[in-house]
Amino acid sequence: MEVIRRRLGLDSLFTVDNVGFSGGLAIVWKRELEVNIISHSANLIDITIKHSAESPTWRFTGFYGSPARHRRKDTWELLKELSTNNSLPWMLMGDFNDILSPEEKLGGAQQPLWLMQGFREAIEFSGLRNFEFKGYQFTWERGRGTPNWIREKLDRILVNDGWLDIFGEACAESLETPLSDHLPIAVWPAYTLRIRRRKFKFENYWLKEAHCREIVHQSWSYTEGLNLCSRFELCSHAIWKWGKDINRNLQPQIAALKRRMGILRCRTDSKGMWEFSNAQQQFINLLDKQNLYWKQRAKLFWFQGGDNNTKFFHNAVKQRRRNNDIQKLKNDRGNWITHGPELNSLMMNYFTRIFSSSAGDDVPVLNCVNHKVTSAQNRILLRKFNHDEIKKAVFGMHPDKSPGADGFNPGFFQSYWDILGESLVCFCNEFLTTGKLPKGLNITQIVLIPKKSNPEFMSDLRPIALCSVAYKILAKALANRLKLLLNDIVSDNQSAFVPGRLITDNVMIAFEMQHFLKRKSSGKEGYAALKLDISKAYDRLEWPLLRNIMIRMGFDEKWVGLVMECVFSGVFCAKQK
Repeated sequence: MEVIRRRLGLDSLFTVDNVGFSGGLAIVWKRELEVNIISHSANLIDITIKHSAESPTWRFTGFYGSPARHRRKDTWELLKELSTNNSLPWMLMGDFNDILSPEEKLGGAQQPLWLMQGFREAIEFSGLRNFEFKGYQFTWERGRGTPNWIREKLDRILVNDGWLDIFGEACAESLETPLSDHLPIAVWPAYTLRIRRRKFKFENYWLKEAHCREIVHQSWSYTEGLNLCSRFELCSHAIWKWGKDINRNLQPQIAALKRRMGILRCRTDSKGMWEFSNAQQQFINLLDKQNLYWKQRAKLFWFQGGDNNTKFFHNAVKQRRRNNDIQKLKNDRGNWITHGPELNSLMMNYFTRIFSSSAGDDVPVLNCVNHKVTSAQNRILLRKFNHDEIKKAVFGMHPDKSPGADGFNPGFFQSYWDILGESLVCFCNEFLTTGKLPKGLNITQIVLIPKKSNPEFMSDLRPIALCSVAYKILAKALANRLKLLLNDIVSDNQSAFVPGRLITDNVMIAFEMQHFLKRKSSGKEGYAALKLDISKAYDRLEWPLLRNIMIRMGFDEKWVGLVMECVFSGVFCAKQK
């Protein structure tokens, strides 16, 4: 290895001697890297690496899994033990002598399920995930070109979320070698540290603080008489000034209480027991707040209760951020466009093309629309909102849903309904009277969500609009009124988006039609099926056509104007996420 080190032009070397003909490990590095050996054995070399004074320290483990099946469980336990040693950003790389799925092996006998399951569970327990590499995936082979040719993906890269946060743009590739039965893997850990500018977003764990309610009550009282947007802006400033640094102090407080509980646990006197109980309650409250903090960001709405699992939510947040991060996209010519003005232009041009109006003749469509809305129904649509209608709209939203540009989420409105409720009812009724929204209320952030794990084109991204919750309350209240009429005004052929109807009915009808066509094998009359691709139906909607259809159906023109104003009064702020 010393000879190889000199040939590579590297400065430092550390080795673990082999046992017999296998098991030797070595690591070599350049002088400018700060490398510290943490531990070593016949199965691993564990080190920390620091690139420069400004860069963070991270952990690298060169790993060699035991090839003997009866010792695989020892290898998995070693992997689990390594994960508990420290919390640094971590990468493991090497020959694990295990596979994760049957697809990672070609030829020979099938891998036993208990081996794959055990390896998978060890990785999940360690908080690691597979880091994909380019090139040939079957890194080990035996018997090439013979009937007993076996190929397996025994070599791989495993990383934790902390490492991905730092080296999110890293890439890896398997390389060709003329002699070895294993392919080497090279990793280029591109170091990128992103600074996220903090801005106000209401935290649900603030709801557990009594002082937060006092701030909201005072702000709402002092700003009475201003328009709704100004009141929310001033309220957000007051809350942000108070609460922006609370989460930064949670972890030190949790650590301090754990130490205090350790000191007080052996006390048996009444004062010591009271102090321990008090510290324990504070500790539980802080853990609950920290759990809410990460749960709100994880967007796991299926989770209803159970033990605190901050690590689970924390990992879910990191996974969402990686999935939603757009690094590069292909243009119409198939060329990759990376971060910068070109990528922004690619997005803007795509939406400009999608949302551009194309003239068409709507007369044939309007001639098929019948008058269905009665005068009594119009009066119901235009009557003033009562307190219960607006409250139903507010509490019909999930409290952890994403906020709009003003930073307030539904949980804020639900918890402080007794303070905000009357103002929201007045706002909604004022809109029914004037048909105008306060300036800035409908400012909307457009966020792009990938439809698949590795999006390549703009068509692989789904745009969603993050509207302010006050606007969504108004829109939901209007929609709840319209929902009562849908069953009467929407054709029976439309089997989705109407209460009491199921979209699965369409699947059953399509199946029956296909079955009929397959069985129809005689007779003079022939039948054919035509499949239409309407995937862009909701992306390309002519709003004037919608307005004319609503008037043709008998909707009051004032109601139609309210709906159009609700749609068109906003300013859309493109946001790349």
